[in-house]
Amino acid sequence: MIFGTVPTFADDWQSFYAGWKKAGVKKFFLRPNFHCSTESLPRGVEKMLYDIFSYCRDNGMIGVDYCAYMGRFPTLIECYLAVRLIAEPNLSFEELMAEYCGAYGEASDAVGEYYRRIRERREKSDETVRIQAGKRNMLDDSQHALYQLRPHTEEALKGDLAVLEAAMKQGVTCPVARKRLETLIIRAKQYVLVYRFLS
Repeated sequence: MIFGTVPTFADDWQSFYAGWKKAGVKKFFLRPNFHCSTESLPRGVEKMLYDIFSYCRDNGMIGVDYCAYMGRFPTLIECYLAVRLIAEPNLSFEELMAEYCGAYGEASDAVGEYYRRIRERREKSDETVRIQAGKRNMLDDSQHALYQLRPHTEEALKGDLAVLEAAMKQGVTCPVARKRLETLIIRAKQYVLVYRFLS
């Protein structure tokens, strides 16, 4: 018998797997609900995705099938990491991020900084949510749009945008890399507007 597990980012996944392991499960199939997201702001969960995959790889995972809403810009980096982890499961998070950001040419360091800023906000926000979890019920789907605001402020999103715009001013020689950076800047501007709208 093979167990298929369907965790979300909101689950205490280490306790989840530890419990099943204690019950005798040796092998399992990972089918996470990580990418079924219609959020319009960046999520900053790519390191969490990496950590869960690595933990599962080392604790009996024999297969994986990620869900995804393809074409959702905020989750593109997550989808990229998931695909690369399946192909190269032993790559480090730093190697994967360097590979992804390398597609932006001379702006690769700035793009790495951009994603790092978002990740740090998400991790800080998640810790706050964990502390508050025992004090109230989880938000239902009707409040999902507002939940995505938690890691961000308008000032932080503008700071993200400034990192990318500074990289553009310094110049990107490869036309394809420049176009990618232009697209990321457009999205970063859109995130500011989305934040204002949802607020």
